Amino acid sequence: MYSSINSDKHAHTNPANNEPVREYTIFNTYFFLFLILFIIKRVAFNSLIFSEFSIRYFFGLEIVSVIGIFLFMELLFKSKKLWGYILFNLLTSVFFIFVIVYHNYYGTIPNYQVLLQFSEAGKLGESIWALFNPAYLIFMLDTLLLVLLLLLKRIDFKIDIFSTIKPKKLLISFLVFCIFSIAVPITHSSEIAKERDKKIQDMGIVNYQLASTYSQLFAEPVITDANQITNKLISETKGIKTKPNPELFGAAKDMNVIMVQLEAFQNFPIGKDINGQEITPVLNQLASENYYFTKFYQQISQGNTVDAEFLANTSLYPSGQYVTSKRYAGKEIPSLPRLLHGVGYQTATLHTNDKEFYNRGEFYKALGFDRVYDKEFFGEDRTLLFGEIDELLYRDSLNELVKLTENNNRFYAHYIGMSSHHPFKIPKDLQKLNLPEKYEGTLIGDYLQSIHYADFALGTLVEELKKNNLWDKTLLVIYGDHFAIHSDTVQTKDRTMLEDFIGEPYTKQTMMNTPLLIRIPGIKGEVRDNVGGQVDILPTVTNLLGINVNQVHFGQDLLNVQPNLLPERFYMVTGSYINDKVMYSSSDSKILPLNGKANGFDKNNIEEDYNKTLKLLEYSDIYLENLPNR
Repeated sequence: MYSSINSDKHAHTNPANNEPVREYTIFNTYFFLFLILFIIKRVAFNSLIFSEFSIRYFFGLEIVSVIGIFLFMELLFKSKKLWGYILFNLLTSVFFIFVIVYHNYYGTIPNYQVLLQFSEAGKLGESIWALFNPAYLIFMLDTLLLVLLLLLKRIDFKIDIFSTIKPKKLLISFLVFCIFSIAVPITHSSEIAKERDKKIQDMGIVNYQLASTYSQLFAEPVITDANQITNKLISETKGIKTKPNPELFGAAKDMNVIMVQLEAFQNFPIGKDINGQEITPVLNQLASENYYFTKFYQQISQGNTVDAEFLANTSLYPSGQYVTSKRYAGKEIPSLPRLLHGVGYQTATLHTNDKEFYNRGEFYKALGFDRVYDKEFFGEDRTLLFGEIDELLYRDSLNELVKLTENNNRFYAHYIGMSSHHPFKIPKDLQKLNLPEKYEGTLIGDYLQSIHYADFALGTLVEELKKNNLWDKTLLVIYGDHFAIHSDTVQTKDRTMLEDFIGEPYTKQTMMNTPLLIRIPGIKGEVRDNVGGQVDILPTVTNLLGINVNQVHFGQDLLNVQPNLLPERFYMVTGSYINDKVMYSSSDSKILPLNGKANGFDKNNIEEDYNKTLKLLEYSDIYLENLPNR
């Protein structure tokens, strides 16, 4: 990297000692060195995330933006610029690794709101490490090597780029252009129907984060009157009519309510067997005797599990911009716990994780739960990933539920079973399936083992309810919170094994499909194939309890009201939706049939349902933002 000391153009002598004096060009600056390093890393990042690479956008927007950042550093810092470059290089490497690991599981690229949850990542422990490939550390190699060479004084570069190119005004003018190039994508960052990952390809990962941050921090405040958002408006927007005398109204009146949310529990294993062994024998039995909804879909956003809790307990949509449990923890949110408390129920939420994870401690106050049972209550006698295994969750909590029934009181208990959480690694003594050898140690084999155990543990709850004379006094609702295996990122080998197991292609429709089962004591249920989502749980439960819901809610009673329209966001681009016949992806305008061909589906309805979807999400966001503080 040294220029020739014999060149008249590039060198002269120091008259004090007659030694050559080092001459520098732009190619001998740290500015240029770190720009090249960024380009190399960015190309490597692109190859791991995207299937194509746009030179025009990359060099037209992203590199210009990075040059702008570097020039800001040159202008603002008189000293220690080198360590500033090294810090930028290090943070960029960490950022790329985080995004790749996140994309490996969620199949999407995080915005700055997700990045702010980085502190939660350490609590995921084994789940994060299962997604990490040691090869990703190559992103850090250059930083370590540079620091070593600098300490050994083995490289020689000019720190100040302005001493190599004149006039300085030319560079300052270019800096203004760089700022403008960043501002251009910011002005378009609110484009709602454009796929996030495609937008990042076009804008660049750096520009996207800047645009996302800008649009969310400096967006104009919502001025729509929240009082105009009513259940009538929601029903009219969805195009549904409620029955004046709904069926099964009050069928579970005055009963206790237990809701069980099962982690990463998809619908496809129910009813399946392997080597003559049922994967989910407990759920199979419940599904054969009670209401089982086969076309039930997740609607979560970036909060994942906690978003599923929110949907089931509020019938509102989680935020697409923020982590709902953090953004709205200070609000007084109309909810199922508040509603049931108002008619004499004791309410409790139970899971074995720390309640501070995802700010649940404050979030549960916002939802109005009377009691919270978490790791502090359950202890750590037999932990799995986050806390006690599911068997102990159910077994150790029943005495508490029995106490809540004293003096003829009723209770509402919301459970979260966590043993089937990614990476689906459970101890050998809990692995009760005898899998074929080809499944051993694979993602699919581990997943089947984990949900088989989660199903077995659920049987513990059933037995405990019967033992404590609560089985015939309790409305039981069981549902999955979200997908376990992403259809876009599953490896080819795992996909082949999975498709062989389920007997059909593994699609986005299959990925988003989670189970819903409802047991009403004394009533024989049936298999239902009408479409529903997590937002529909609250109105379905309140109908069975004989409670008229006047608070704003976006779901509908699945036992009475059809058709349905389920807005999706985050795991599908905003504007995507599921209706009775198809799943519509707004990012690429794909129409994905829910069952074979979309018979009877009118393509002319796509735009109409798309516009309805945007309105419903907007109404929910406005409603949440304008709720009173606690």
